[in-house]
Amino acid sequence: MSSFAKGFPTSAAAAPAENSLLRLDLLLYGLASSKLTAAGEKLGLLTVHEVFADRTYQADGTLTTRTMPNALITDESKAITQIIEMVKEGTVTSVQQTKVALQAHSICVHGDGAHAVQFAKHARQEF
Repeated sequence: MSSFAKGFPTSAAAAPAENSLLRLDLLLYGLASSKLTAAGEKLGLLTVHEVFADRTYQADGTLTTRTMPNALITDESKAITQIIEMVKEGTVTSVQQTKVALQAHSICVHGDGAHAVQFAKHARQEF
């Protein structure tokens, strides 16, 4: 849903609202500080701002598209440094080297990486 909403900003606000069977006890996960999470909060939904451990961010708070060579963070120490900044400082340093404010309620660690479990354990130790 986050990727879909990113490409279609009006759908970010409409997607949660159009569901006539909306359950207010469920959690809406979305890209941290995005239009989707803002729309969910406006509707009174329990909203979780998700950040990404192994992805780079743009100055507008969006993720760098995967077609770009710098979209993924492959250096474990850089990824952990980014996680700590996002959780403890409420910012992320964009690829343009600007600090972007965001909320971090949940950290996405992509499980398809060769060392995903080891990385998650190491990241947890750093906190």
